Amino acid sequence: MQAFTATIFLLLVYIASLPFAAAQTIKITGRVINSITRQPVENATLRSGKAHAITNKNGEFVLQQHTQLLIQQGISCSSVGYLTQTTFYKHVNTAIIIELTEGINNLPEVVIRNEANSIIKKAIERIPVNYPSRPFIMNGLLRLKRNQDNGYIYQNDAAVAIYTWPYSKKRQGEVKLIANQATINTATDYNPYSTMAWKTVYSLAPKYDFVHNRTDFADIDRLRQYSYTLLGKTVYANHRCFEIDVASKAGAKGVNYDKLEGRLYIDTSDYAFVAGAFTYVNVEPLLYIAMDTVHLEVEYQKGSHSWTLLSVKRDVRYAKHQKIHSTSSAEFTTTSLDTVNVEKFGYKEVIQSADDVQQTNVTTDSTLWQTYVQQFREAEANGYIRPAEPVNSDSLQRQKARSDSVGSGKLATLLRFIQTRYTYGVALAHAPLQVHPPVKPLSAYMAGLAFNIHLYRPLYFHLTTVSNFGVGGANMNMTTYALSPHITANRTGAPFSVNPIAGLNTFSVKYTDPASKKWKVNTHLWFIGLECSQEISRKLRVFAAGWYHFSAGNTQALNNLPIQTQKMAWTAGALLSR
Repeated sequence: MQAFTATIFLLLVYIASLPFAAAQTIKITGRVINSITRQPVENATLRSGKAHAITNKNGEFVLQQHTQLLIQQGISCSSVGYLTQTTFYKHVNTAIIIELTEGINNLPEVVIRNEANSIIKKAIERIPVNYPSRPFIMNGLLRLKRNQDNGYIYQNDAAVAIYTWPYSKKRQGEVKLIANQATINTATDYNPYSTMAWKTVYSLAPKYDFVHNRTDFADIDRLRQYSYTLLGKTVYANHRCFEIDVASKAGAKGVNYDKLEGRLYIDTSDYAFVAGAFTYVNVEPLLYIAMDTVHLEVEYQKGSHSWTLLSVKRDVRYAKHQKIHSTSSAEFTTTSLDTVNVEKFGYKEVIQSADDVQQTNVTTDSTLWQTYVQQFREAEANGYIRPAEPVNSDSLQRQKARSDSVGSGKLATLLRFIQTRYTYGVALAHAPLQVHPPVKPLSAYMAGLAFNIHLYRPLYFHLTTVSNFGVGGANMNMTTYALSPHITANRTGAPFSVNPIAGLNTFSVKYTDPASKKWKVNTHLWFIGLECSQEISRKLRVFAAGWYHFSAGNTQALNNLPIQTQKMAWTAGALLSR
């Protein structure tokens, strides 16, 4: 028995020594210095969770901790005679420098939970005072990365401008894409049927600006759904702050996640939100795949007159989909603010939430792009954006095999052509038919599917198939085949088009009489008409059309089932594009 126990012990030691176990831990090195004298601070204590380290006489330290805990809890540094300072782990490969400010942490050891709530309420009430009261343009950099364990790797770097509304309005800013480039792409032949659509991430900064949006825990009307605990006072980014833990309560309503845990930093002088780090667990999908965890880090900076957004980081681990695990990261940092030349972006300039990153490109001059490359390097050096990860050869080979299996020949080309040129949706119609007795009064209102295919330049082909599903005692189906040139108005805004249309309607009426005898009538009508359509977003369009039928008014008595056609009919509906 002892030999068996010893064997198990040695086996566990061996497993713990394997590379994948060690890979969970990272070593952080750096120095702690006095923020005024720039001299090293000896015997300063650094903590991250249960891990801790002490600085030597040169202010140097080495701290080892699990990567996930570093991301969630950051590094706290304290020393006698100095204010405690907390720093987010920024994934910087070089040694970090922590500057301590002289002062006394005079907050009592025991704090009252209600005090944290009072601080949060005051910070929310002061948002219109602490943050811009007029619109402004925020320029910045975005790095978006996606990894799948089947070898799919994609990275996109972008320069963006964000029209930001006053913070007194809970209105999300609008993003304009200035330049972008896929800097890493092992999916050499992008295929929407083999990779998940990657949407909304260009709107990272305005979407996760929790102060502007009054997100959940920053909404004064929803504070009861969260618990707040004041941990003490600390220094964050050279600002003396209240450090407050926040967590969602069980049974929180109106949220799409199981649990939220995070930490807020609020300036002690003007009660402005300085930063926040949060982890959401089991986020339910709206349209796409569920997320196991979402980790956010949001920082703000103080300008001459007000606070504004400085940086946003988001790390996502998606739920397993088709036996594939996926992770993504998105990082934004502000490079400049424009409060003078502030004009709203045009409709076609704004990136919409449904736009797929991999199908959204802006042609950029190579010289101009090199300017952005330099800005990215500076952001990497400052820890606001993580450096690009190297792509190993195994991942490239797996992705190449996968791309080859998908196919890049004529069939794949045809699929991509169709995918970019067709729209689909639902339609309602009023049929130009009236069925007389012995059939019961027939409902001429029908519903079904509609498809549009862009053939060439302004010319579109329309296919609609609708049915009344037997309402009124007889089953009637109508299929429409039509051609229409789209004449677009309002080209700078959301397009509105007036489209002459011509085509053929075919009808099938089936009826079972009281004697259980089945009857069937088929007929068709040619028509001309006019259709109007309005784009709601680049993925959604609504339409309405009126038709005039030729040879209408005739009566067909076929199998004792008379049908009278009418001159006018109409249809309306909505179309989605991929």
